[in-house]
Amino acid sequence: MTEHTGLGHYVYAVGEATPLTGLSGLTGIENAPVRCAVEGRLCALTSAVSVQAFRDAQQAAEVSETGWLAGAVRAHERVAVHALERAPVLPMRFGTVYSSLADVHAMLLRHQSSLLAELQRLAGGTEWCLTVRVAHAQHDGADGPQDEQPAADAAASGTAWLLSRQAALQAREAHADRLAERVEQLRAGLAAHTREIVVARAGGDSDAVRMWLLADDVAQLQTAVAELSRRTDAQLELTGPWPAYHFVRADALHDDAAEVRR
Repeated sequence: MTEHTGLGHYVYAVGEATPLTGLSGLTGIENAPVRCAVEGRLCALTSAVSVQAFRDAQQAAEVSETGWLAGAVRAHERVAVHALERAPVLPMRFGTVYSSLADVHAMLLRHQSSLLAELQRLAGGTEWCLTVRVAHAQHDGADGPQDEQPAADAAASGTAWLLSRQAALQAREAHADRLAERVEQLRAGLAAHTREIVVARAGGDSDAVRMWLLADDVAQLQTAVAELSRRTDAQLELTGPWPAYHFVRADALHDDAAEVRR
């Protein structure tokens, strides 16, 4: 990994040059203009960025929605989604920075065939996110009035507290089992309408699972999700389309960049 000072060249996504070179007026991180670095049949969407700003943001304790890092993430997604409206793209990992524009061109030249093959593989498909939640079942004894017994009944109160905690743990386990069962049912129901499915916990939300779906026919996918929603007690939320972050297999996107990561 190369050491950087000053400005680097942030890369948002890679796609075929012909449909992407017409992009204009698009801004990225810190409102820097997004440029097209064209090499052969490929184009990388890039903008100048402060490498030190990334490092400072990583080290800062403040990670609010209004902070620098959150703004950079939103800018990355905005550029990638805007490009996707033009043509299939391979989204770069957040924080991918090259030391020079020449390095960006070298990456495109070195991996031209593999990147074009990956674009062809993903052509026609878009990524969608299905967020799955299930309501917590009501249970007795988890936080009942026994917690309010007087100090004179310390032994009985202690036993009740342990029983309450045990009941709460069992309830959480039962909820997790129900959520996993609903996800597997949804996976089976959506298999015929998707190319691939990736399942992951929603970050910071233990009550939700995200299913990332690679689909060719959006209308068919939406119809299938609506039908499954009527047949399940799970709460479903479908969002997209997104660039295929979870389905890109081209190692060339990550192998030779100097990356600044969260």
